[in-house]
Order: sequence, then C-alpha cells, then structure tokens
Amino acid sequence: MPPRVAALALALWLGLVPAAASAARPLDTEDTATTEQGRFELELGAEHVQGDGAHAWIATGVLSFGVLANLEVRVESGALLHDEAAGGPRTGLGDTLVGVKYRLLDETGAWPAVLLASAVRFPTAGEGLGDDDVDVVALVGASRTFGPLTVTGNAVYRFVLRDRDLDVWGLAVSVELPATQRLTLVAEMVYADAVGQAGRSALARAGLVYALTNRLRLDSAVGTGLISGAPDLSVRLGLTLAF
Repeated sequence: MPPRVAALALALWLGLVPAAASAARPLDTEDTATTEQGRFELELGAEHVQGDGAHAWIATGVLSFGVLANLEVRVESGALLHDEAAGGPRTGLGDTLVGVKYRLLDETGAWPAVLLASAVRFPTAGEGLGDDDVDVVALVGASRTFGPLTVTGNAVYRFVLRDRDLDVWGLAVSVELPATQRLTLVAEMVYADAVGQAGRSALARAGLVYALTNRLRLDSAVGTGLISGAPDLSVRLGLTLAF
C-alpha cells in the first residue's frame, strides 16, 4: 500500500474521518444529540483493527461538557500500538482533538435535526503515529426519525494545514433501532476520499448499545472494509458514562 493511502486508512481507523471528534459510541457517524447542559459525559473505548498485513490496537478517551442545551465542547485523546510486518510495532500517545458540537435545529414535523461540528487536531502522537502539524475538521450532520428508526447522515472535510493536497472529505450514514427498552441496534457506512491523491476508504459497521443504567451505556461493534484501502476488520468495545 502506498504511504499516503496507508495514512488515509489509518486516519479512518482512528476515527478521525469523518467524525469531528468522537461520535456516539460505537459508531463514527456523529449523531445530532449533545451532552446535557451542565453535565459531563465520558467515553472510553478500545479497538483492534487489521488490514494489509498491519494491526492496530487503539485506546481512546473523550470528555464532553454540555455548555448549553444544544452546545457541547469536548477533548479526545488516546494511545495506540501500530504493528506492520515491514516496520515492526510502534507504540505511543495518539493525537489530541479539541472540538465543539452545536445542534442548529431540533427535529420537527417538517425538518430534521441539524448539527454543526468542528475540531482542531493537535500533533501530540509519537513519531510515525500521527501527523506533524495542526488539522481542522468541519462537519455538517442531520438526523430524522421514522417511527422507531433514526437515520443520521454526515458530510465532513478535513483540512490538513501542512499540505492541502492531503485534505480528506468524507460521508457517513447510520441507522439506530431500539430492540428493547435497554438495547439498541446500530449500523453505519463510512466513506473517505483524499482530495489530492489516489486514496479512498469505505467501511461498513454493525453493533449494539446496552443501557446498563440511565447514566451508563455499554457498546460493541464489528466493521469490515468494502474497498481496497480500508481495514479488513475492526472490533470495538466501550462504555459511556454521564455525570
């Protein structure tokens, strides 16, 4: 795999495309909900990704705070181990994202809920595990309920400030279906495309979310690549705690 294509795939693995930061676990698609005003939400996750002879183990943490009823700020970081047959394993901290998420419109009979989100990614990762400069991600999302089913779509653009030829745009769509009072089934398709190079990635993911209590949710998901350049397999586990 060419280095730039590999970098695009790794970015998708780490959840940087298309999400502005971290989406509603365990998906990459950013939902239109925001953290309750005056409260915090902590997301912890672990993921194993493999493809094209490489493996990655990723641990992430996201802390969100509800500033207003429809506005939240968040910080995301983590650690990872990336193991390639040719280069051997590399471990270290991942990049850090600081973002904001604003629900512009609530869903009504005529309109879907509409979300605006943005994040700045700072190069805090170890050598070979991230980029060397600041990136900016901008996202627009919308969601609509159809009976028990919720459908959400995202369009996103990642501005790579050190080299605009490395910019990436992406699309995502997800569905959520409550199976019981506590269990929700989720699925998504995610697509990312490099602007100035020949690099694409597409992935399908399915999972579930279980509400252990009103404030604690557990989640898991399995994803697989749909085209060359995407990871062969992605497995996620995590939890979300509101307080």
